[in-house]
Amino acid sequence: MNNKIPKNSKSHIIAAVLGTNACIQFQPGLVGQNLGIVLLLISFALVAFLLITQKATNIQYVLLGLLLCYPTYALCISLSTGVVRDGVKGYLLSVTHGILLVTMLSAFGVKLMRWCFAWTMLVVAGLLVITTLVRFSAVLAHAGDVSFDIKHYTTPAIWFAPFALFWPRSADVTFLNLDLPRAIGIFREPGVFQAFLCAAMLSLGDVLRRRYLIVALVILAIAVILTLSTAGFVNLFVVAAILPFGYEFPRKTKIAVVSVTALVAFSAFYFYFYNAEGGLESKLQTVSGRERIDAVDELKDHIGTSRILGLRSQYLGDLVVSQTGSIPSFVLWEGIAGFALSLAPFFWILLKSGHLKNLAPTIPVLLTALSSQPLWATGPLLTILALAVRERIFPGELDRFQHSAKRQKSYKRGAIDDEETA
Repeated sequence: MNNKIPKNSKSHIIAAVLGTNACIQFQPGLVGQNLGIVLLLISFALVAFLLITQKATNIQYVLLGLLLCYPTYALCISLSTGVVRDGVKGYLLSVTHGILLVTMLSAFGVKLMRWCFAWTMLVVAGLLVITTLVRFSAVLAHAGDVSFDIKHYTTPAIWFAPFALFWPRSADVTFLNLDLPRAIGIFREPGVFQAFLCAAMLSLGDVLRRRYLIVALVILAIAVILTLSTAGFVNLFVVAAILPFGYEFPRKTKIAVVSVTALVAFSAFYFYFYNAEGGLESKLQTVSGRERIDAVDELKDHIGTSRILGLRSQYLGDLVVSQTGSIPSFVLWEGIAGFALSLAPFFWILLKSGHLKNLAPTIPVLLTALSSQPLWATGPLLTILALAVRERIFPGELDRFQHSAKRQKSYKRGAIDDEETA
C-alpha cells in the first residue's frame, strides 16, 4: 500500500490540507460556530484557486444537486415562516460547503482528503495528550491560559498551551472524586469531537504503515477518553470490534480482539446501567442529561403535531432540539419531507462506496448523530460520508500522481529492455 502523498507544488498541498479542514469546520466545527464569515471567505478563496488553476476538472454536479436538496427545502420553510435572516444564512453556508466539498473531491480525490483528515485529527489528538500530560495539574484545576466564548454557550472554553481546548462544562466523576474538564479539540462539544476521533481511527489504514499504526490508535483512543463522552466510550467499543476486520490480521487475533471487546463492553454497560454513582442515574442528573430528558419529552409531546413538514413550519422557537439534536429530533423539527430530502446524498454515496470497508469511518459519526448530537445533514458529517466514495469516482491528485509514476517506471523499464536487446 502506498501511503505517500503526491510530490506536488506546496500551494496545492496547502490547499488540500486547508480545504479538507474547512469542510469539517462548518458547524458544529469550532471555526464555523464562532467565525462563520471567515470560513465562508476561506471556502470561496479555495474554490476560486482550484478553478483558476484548473485542478478541479471532474466536478460531480449530481452530488452537488443532492447536497442542496435539503438546504433548499429548509430555506423555503424558513421564508414561509418569516425567519428570513437565519434561513438565508443557513442556506448560504450549506451551498458554500457543498461547492467546496465537490470541488475538493474533484481536485484532490478521496485518498488525499482522507490523508489530510486523518492526520489533522491525529495531530490535534497528539497535542491534546501531550498538553494534558505536561500540564495535568493545571488541567485538573481548570487553570487555563486563555478563555474565549463559544457562540450560544454561556461559559467560556479553556485553552491550554501548547494546544488543548476544553469544554465549559466539566464532568463530575463521582466514583473517582474528580471534577474533570472535557476536551473539545477543534469542535464546539466533546460529543462531536469524539465522533471524528473515532472516524480517524478507522481511516488510518490508508495513512500509516502498521508499525506506527498502534501508537496512533492509542493516541486517538486516549483523546476520546479525555472527552469524557458517553457516546465516545460506546464508539470506542465499536471501533475496537471493527478494526481487526479492516486490516490484515490473523483470524485468531480477530477472534481474540472481538471476544475481549465484547467482555469489556458487557462489563462497562452493566456498570453504566446499574451503578448509581457513575452510571446512567448519575448522568441524568447533569445538565447534559436533563437537556436530553427535555428533548425526549418534547419528542413525545409534539410527535404528531406536524409529521410531514415538521415543527420548523410552525416556528416553535422555544424547543431545545437545536441544542441537543439527534436524528429523531431532526425528524421532529424538519418533518418526514425534510428528512427524506436529507437522505438523498447519503444514498448516492452509499451506491458509490463500492466496499463496506470504505463506510467504516462513517459508523461512529452516524451513531453519534443517531443518539445525541446535532450532526445529521451538517457539513462535517457529509464530508466524512463523501470520503467513503470509491477512489475511481474522484481519482484526484494522489491517483493521478501514482498513475504517472507507474507510467514513468514502465517507460524506464522498456527503455532498459531495448538497450539490452540492442
